[in-house]
Amino acid sequence: MLIPRVISLICILILSSCKQEEKKSAETTWQEFCCRDAGDPTARTPLYRAITPINWQRKNPSVTESIADSTKPVSEFYIGQHDQEKVSLTVFTFPVENYEQRVPPSAQLKRWKRQFEEFNPTSLVVTPCAHGGFTGFSICVKGLMNGQETSLLGFSMQLAPVHWFSLQQNKENISLKHSQTTADYTIKALGTPSAILKWKDEIYLFANSFELIEEIPVR
Repeated sequence: MLIPRVISLICILILSSCKQEEKKSAETTWQEFCCRDAGDPTARTPLYRAITPINWQRKNPSVTESIADSTKPVSEFYIGQHDQEKVSLTVFTFPVENYEQRVPPSAQLKRWKRQFEEFNPTSLVVTPCAHGGFTGFSICVKGLMNGQETSLLGFSMQLAPVHWFSLQQNKENISLKHSQTTADYTIKALGTPSAILKWKDEIYLFANSFELIEEIPVR
């Protein structure tokens, strides 16, 4: 009598585990993000992808408006339903013509810190990170921005040199999309300290999965 009960219990646990895994998978999806255009919005094609929670509200650039200007985001998200829980997240890419034009990720972090009227130095956490062929830093900092207590969680990334030069080979006569595979990118999330804390794991999941859709060739 004991053995059948044990077998039944094991089956229940396996089924429960499968259901939990299905539920977890249903909460996120791979979403794609386009390259910048060169003045013609219809020329934009998917270049990146990332695991994205399905409850994030996404706002894409207008299909009639060019995003050749790198001060315009490639994509935006709004996380949370209530004012104190809301986080805005923006994705920017920065195509360059040559290696020397690349801006070090540390310089981007300094620019973000200057966006605060003041910030708490004890809240500042900068961490090296690397994934998908990209390297850079993440930053988490809290302070006053536009007079409001705000937390910033950001990621400034660029291709590792070996991958940058690999993708630059045979550069002539390549498409607009492929000319931007070597672009730097940033992901910046802003919200109240409690909101950033609440959605931090989802933001890290998104940022750590952000990658080029096409595999980087190995020389």
